[in-house]
Amino acid sequence: TTPSQRLTTKVLNFPAPSSQNYALLKTNMPSLTEFTVCAWAQSNDKDSKGYFFSLATGKGDDANQIALSALNSLNVAVKSSFQQTSIPLNDGGWHYVCMTWENGSGELNVYVDGALGKTFTGIATGQNIPGSGT
Repeated sequence: TTPSQRLTTKVLNFPAPSSQNYALLKTNMPSLTEFTVCAWAQSNDKDSKGYFFSLATGKGDDANQIALSALNSLNVAVKSSFQQTSIPLNDGGWHYVCMTWENGSGELNVYVDGALGKTFTGIATGQNIPGSGT
């Protein structure tokens, strides 16, 4: 089986918010001109600034190429373009969150629990997400 097949039935449970609790998966993917990322998320945290999903290449402020966080509302990022959706996500319930992006128009769509929640345009237009990363 491939690594992605072995991960399809795995669940990560982090009992308390902490920057010390995380999973690190090194990828060997090519550069991306578009992507869809989905994750189940549950939070009632209103203080932490961490991400429940990120893809980073390198270190520093611009390392996160793709990011999802839930501080007060769902926040998303592609490259260094951070967007606030005003969609509440830290209500203690489970939510299925998806984000799609393509570099031609820079259209970024955010879905929560199967419904389109927000659309942004002009996000990282013409740019690529570098390959590899963690």
